[in-house]
Amino acid sequence: MIEALVAKRYGDAYLAACRRSIGAEPAIEELLEFRGGLVRTNPEFLKFLESVEIPYSEKYRLIDRIITDDYSAELRSLLKLLVERQRIDRLRDIIEYIRVTYAHPGEVEAVIKTSFLLDVGQLREIKE
Repeated sequence: MIEALVAKRYGDAYLAACRRSIGAEPAIEELLEFRGGLVRTNPEFLKFLESVEIPYSEKYRLIDRIITDDYSAELRSLLKLLVERQRIDRLRDIIEYIRVTYAHPGEVEAVIKTSFLLDVGQLREIKE
């Protein structure tokens, strides 16, 4: 429960800040690309940032070196804030919260379980 609250607070605050600078949609797209790219292909990156043995200054230098012009200053600031507040381990939860809450306004993701197969017409009706 606390993890969900942390993700909500940081996610909402991050998007509120981004709305004033780069816009919410570009911020969401960037976070999802970041998660699918660097976070997924380089798990060592987050392990490094999560390590309690590595000083903040080294973590900040790595963020500045890795998160370059391909990413916004807002994303760099979010990562540094999460490192500083010792919440970097919640980054995936924050991104997932933003994806679920903001990425598809008006859309709902659902799982349907039935004891029988649905035909194409039924699936189309449910989707609509």
